[in-house]
Amino acid sequence: LYFTTCGEKIYINEAIKPSKINGLRRLSNAYDLLVKGERTGAEVGQGFVFSTEFKERNLGNPEFTEVLYNTFMDRNADAGGKTYWLNMLDNGVSREFVFKGFVESTEYASLCKHYGIVTGSYVLNEPRNQNASLTMFVNRLYAKALGRTAEVEGLDYFTGEIMAGNLNPVQAAQNFISSPEFKSKNLSDSEYVKVLYRTFMGRESDQDGLDYHMERLKNKVSREEILLGFVNSQEFNDIMNSFGLR
Repeated sequence: LYFTTCGEKIYINEAIKPSKINGLRRLSNAYDLLVKGERTGAEVGQGFVFSTEFKERNLGNPEFTEVLYNTFMDRNADAGGKTYWLNMLDNGVSREFVFKGFVESTEYASLCKHYGIVTGSYVLNEPRNQNASLTMFVNRLYAKALGRTAEVEGLDYFTGEIMAGNLNPVQAAQNFISSPEFKSKNLSDSEYVKVLYRTFMGRESDQDGLDYHMERLKNKVSREEILLGFVNSQEFNDIMNSFGLR
């Protein structure tokens, strides 16, 4: 684990640096805990992957995923698997969730068994780390409706409320459009409608559609009524279905 995640070899010689000595000590301590059964493979893996030293490597999502494959599956990433995990990481799913997928995989279990190590598990309690598809759905709402990256607290709030049954996905989406943050943008009618197209139809507005809604707004149809038409559209239903939501 140390060699793979930290991306360097430890050389023992008279000129060895203190940082290398500390790394060797960590490796030795981790080994002792593993063979004694005092730590599981998942626990030791967590210690390396989420260590300050590892984080300081500032790996992008592709490199991070490759390290997980090399470390916990003892192989390079296959194209399909890497695409699967990168889709999650690039759309709001945490590295902790992806790490959990690797250390609880059958491949890692086989690797641990080969070395006589207890595999263990990695427990995540945050709402955003319970359902990757739901997290990606909420993350999409932040991107499309608010035009920004979701913060952890927001992901936890909306995923938690939906899982608890306090909000359904449609209500959550409506909350974004009716939020003080969205209203503070002071969008013109045309920009408002364009955001609805991106959020609820997953595309840019067509000219005929934009003209239709602009005419309705001109005739005193409220923005709230326009919004209802979008949230109840087949297009938004298809988007929710693509995330396994109803």
